[in-house]
Amino acid sequence: MTDVERLPRVRRSSRISLAAVAAARDAIAQADEAERAAGGEVGSLQRTALIFATSNGGAVYTQRFYSEIIERGGGAGSPALFPETVYNAPTSHVAAVLGIADHAMTLVGDSSVGLAAVLTARELIQMDEADRVVVVAAEEADAVLCQAYGEWGIVSTEAEGGGLVFAEAGVAVVLGRSGVCLGPRGAVCGRDGRTLTAGLRAVLRECGGQPDLVVTSVGGTLQDAAESAALDAVCPQARRLAPRAVLGESFAASALLQILLAAECVRRGESCDAMVSSVGFNGQFGAIRLTHRRADG
Repeated sequence: MTDVERLPRVRRSSRISLAAVAAARDAIAQADEAERAAGGEVGSLQRTALIFATSNGGAVYTQRFYSEIIERGGGAGSPALFPETVYNAPTSHVAAVLGIADHAMTLVGDSSVGLAAVLTARELIQMDEADRVVVVAAEEADAVLCQAYGEWGIVSTEAEGGGLVFAEAGVAVVLGRSGVCLGPRGAVCGRDGRTLTAGLRAVLRECGGQPDLVVTSVGGTLQDAAESAALDAVCPQARRLAPRAVLGESFAASALLQILLAAECVRRGESCDAMVSSVGFNGQFGAIRLTHRRADG
């Protein structure tokens, strides 16, 4: 990943902003390289939008900021820390470093928000609001977050505990008018296992087709059983990849990484029809189908 710590804009930024900026710069560089290899021209970032997705935001600076208030009183919060406590901070840094002046938005949710970000990007392109969209997701680890998610059984605080290891990550993709075709997606909130299984089953069927590959969010969370049951019912023959079981839980970034992995499998010809299934810790869920599409349509 690109080293961005010496950039003046992010010299004192939180780790989540550094990860977001580095991932976005790498994604733009790879997209431009692919465009040149295909014989196209690499233009400016005009008509390029930015969508940043996260579940936790700048947790480290937020804890430091409010710790000062708790310890020393209401006026003690550092103005140098406060800008990094808001969810929009990484979005602002990425837009400034890349020079994106058009749409720049932040989506906050459970880990399924990574799928929502990609689908929002697709809608911007379909409505001709942008020619390209940089989708970025990032998370940073924090002791309080790790303890909280451990108490909720979402991540593990012990080597042999339940749940996944909390992992920091920054992931970015660039969506244009050609490449992979993204199928429909639905999202429903629910915590009851039977409701979650039935809802996700309906969303998977809405995506259509019988994928030969499914990249799942299964990996040690409370929702694993419901997600696996839905996949068994809708696409039992599909090969499954579960990157979170290996790489850990980085919430919004994990979901975007699932899409990136599925798209890469399609691009390399290892799959002709891939599906991404993501269930978040709040019970939100969604699915996206990816297939090849010619650049002319």
